[in-house]
Amino acid sequence: MSDSSIDIFDVLSNETRRRILEILAEEPAYLNQLTREIRVSQQAILKHLEYLQERGIIKSFIVRGEGGTPPKKYYEIDDSVLLLSELAKSLLDRSALRDGGVASEGELKLQVDPSSEKRKLEEIGSLDTEQRIRALREYVCSLEDTLERISAAYYALTQLKIQALNMARRTLREKFESAEDRRMLYRAITMDDDELREYFREMIENQREWVQRVFNEMKEIFGEEY
Repeated sequence: MSDSSIDIFDVLSNETRRRILEILAEEPAYLNQLTREIRVSQQAILKHLEYLQERGIIKSFIVRGEGGTPPKKYYEIDDSVLLLSELAKSLLDRSALRDGGVASEGELKLQVDPSSEKRKLEEIGSLDTEQRIRALREYVCSLEDTLERISAAYYALTQLKIQALNMARRTLREKFESAEDRRMLYRAITMDDDELREYFREMIENQREWVQRVFNEMKEIFGEEY
């Protein structure tokens, strides 16, 4: 990210910027594509793109044209911003740690049982005062060590998730020309079954024919039982 200070509330206070980030969170896009989808003037979109790029939130790259067509400048969210976003989600939703976690970047063998840790604390509570103080110090240091290893593992796995999502975007661009088709299939990769079913229920009410066509493509890719 750039050295410019980022006021996230200012970034998200503008509806057009929010729409740009929503689209780029799913796949890179070029200026004309964003203009068509958001239905705002090209000049306005370009102004917001420059604003986001100056703050290191998005970055751009050039794709050479085929068959004599001119090159296109694509925009995408910076990986560091995606990483911070994923880590922020974990802070807001601690459910990822409720059922235990894994350790460092190595073999990830550590399993955490909160119920067992709670029992240890209850046992400490039954000790006499001096024993309890010593035991609490050892217990807190042990938890801190475990939390550090879990955090390191979460950070490493989040980086792998970002790489996987980037690979998904590139792969979908290789196979599908339609941005709408790519976004639908991207959601199939990133959403769990319940989220995807709800998304399809909402979409099929308005775009039944298109949704059915994309759903058939998904069945070809993921299997008939999908």
